[in-house]
Amino acid sequence: MLPVKSLAAGMTTPWWNKAISSTNTSSGHLESTDVEHLRRHPIPLEHRTTIQEMKKELIEYPVNHLQAKQNPLIRDNFRCVLSGAVDQSSCLINEEIQAQVRAQSLMILATQCCHIFPEFNNTSVSDDAQLDYATKAWAILKDFGHPEIEHELAGDGVHSLTNILTLDAGG
Repeated sequence: MLPVKSLAAGMTTPWWNKAISSTNTSSGHLESTDVEHLRRHPIPLEHRTTIQEMKKELIEYPVNHLQAKQNPLIRDNFRCVLSGAVDQSSCLINEEIQAQVRAQSLMILATQCCHIFPEFNNTSVSDDAQLDYATKAWAILKDFGHPEIEHELAGDGVHSLTNILTLDAGG
């Protein structure tokens, strides 16, 4: 059986996610009937990608959170760096990842792009509390001998691979 996190109750799921939505919620694993469903109803060709195709989509200088998520996913082998869970969205569209999940009985979870230093530390600080927090955070880094980090993470630099991790969405 393949471990997988069940989806929230009431959430509508696409037809190609049927196996995950029918997960046995008490055990958190795909049942053999779910695996059989995946075999009989594979993802349509137009929705499939290879890992190589995904690597070609790397954005050298991502300018927002959505663009920034793809780069660490590829770097982190489509997994949460802490739990090792495979990214659910990537698994749904990539047969290579699906094969790895089946072969290694990997857990599948929704993941998210997490900034080490948050975006609000250097972009449009809108109130006094945020300004105070950001000022203190950068002062601490300078005190530890890293004044360059503030400049490296300025503006869109906050989305650089050195400041982002892939983590599961919790649960």
